[in-house]
Amino acid sequence: MRLLNFQVNYYKCISDSGIININDIACFIGNNNSGKTALFEALYKLNPAFSKNKFFESDDFPKDKIEYQNSKTRVITCTFKLTDAELIFINKKFGDHCINSDIITVSRDYANNLHWDFEINEESYVKHLIDKRNLTKLFEKHLSKINSVESCYSVAKELPPLSTSLVSFITQLELLKIRSMKEEIIEGYFQHWIPKFLYISEVHKLPGYFSLKQITKALSSSDDVKEAAKTALAFLKLLEVDINSLLTEPDNNKLLETMNNLSSNLSSHLSSILQIFEHLQIDIDIQSLVAQNVRIDSTIYINITNKETKITLPIGKHGKSLVYFLSFLCSLSIIKDKTEPYIILIDTPSDHLSIDAQSEFCKYIHDVLTQKHQILYTTHSPFMINTKAKDNLYSVFIKPNFGTVVSQDVNSDSLTKKISDIADKFYSK
Repeated sequence: MRLLNFQVNYYKCISDSGIININDIACFIGNNNSGKTALFEALYKLNPAFSKNKFFESDDFPKDKIEYQNSKTRVITCTFKLTDAELIFINKKFGDHCINSDIITVSRDYANNLHWDFEINEESYVKHLIDKRNLTKLFEKHLSKINSVESCYSVAKELPPLSTSLVSFITQLELLKIRSMKEEIIEGYFQHWIPKFLYISEVHKLPGYFSLKQITKALSSSDDVKEAAKTALAFLKLLEVDINSLLTEPDNNKLLETMNNLSSNLSSHLSSILQIFEHLQIDIDIQSLVAQNVRIDSTIYINITNKETKITLPIGKHGKSLVYFLSFLCSLSIIKDKTEPYIILIDTPSDHLSIDAQSEFCKYIHDVLTQKHQILYTTHSPFMINTKAKDNLYSVFIKPNFGTVVSQDVNSDSLTKKISDIADKFYSK
């Protein structure tokens, strides 16, 4: 499935965002209090990648609109388009034209119920079932009466039980009256095909060092500790190394050689994405606690060496751009091997990046990440705006007595117009 548009209603500072159309990428421009984060939070909660902060709470309802509060209020509504492969599969499974469109709408309300809206063609489905069971000849005089599961069941009950196939078919129709065709499509297929939303906001910073055994224990600890442990594990996944192989490797020299190779590969990967990091070398070291020739634990140390000055610092003492981007790559590595589709929401990355890093990061998400994912991001920096893709720019601002407004006209707000104008001048040089 592919996201076509979304709309947020009655969430925090948002009364009605209006329908927001989405292509491969969308950039939302506005100041820190414009409602950009609220927009992304609501979108994330439609189908979150992780369980943390996944529910809508009654306190999220706008305080100045409290008289309209209702648990049935649909906070987020998304329109998706089925891929050609998905549509072909559904038609093969349920019969040609079993759904009337490749467009479906999915929404979530304040009771956190998910609603699926799409039109089905029961007539096509039941006639497909008749044909599949080789019962067409038996039903041929009655096909004009059949346009639903209920009408097919009524006709089938009137026919003489000439075969076990008919008896079995009647049983299937009885089950379909309990669990409808629409429910079968949703639960069997659409729930697995709808993209999950990966929300990258305040990325959990990569620690300068971590114990391999301690991070596995920490996963069952408090939320903050758990998130830090997940970031460390994600770093190992980014390196494409298994934690157990590091803990069980008996040869210390082989471990050090592995770390050197991983350091070189990650440094090359990093500089190939953002050229501003070309002068930096990532040094990953491992030190083990050994007792009676048995490795009790191993600690990973992450340092950064400046190739020009030869100065080495722990990653935590390095510039925020590198720390953010490495942590960002760790967040992406979590979904690296997933087969289901993901839509990535990146909230205000410019807060963590230098101006040079911002322009390169902007190019990276436009040219690289969009090859695999739909990308939505927010910014208040002109250096994060691709002026060649103005159809993908949105102005986000607060309108008095209304709340957040989202407009595809970047000139609709004085601040976003100023930011866009600066971006035009910067990238025209």
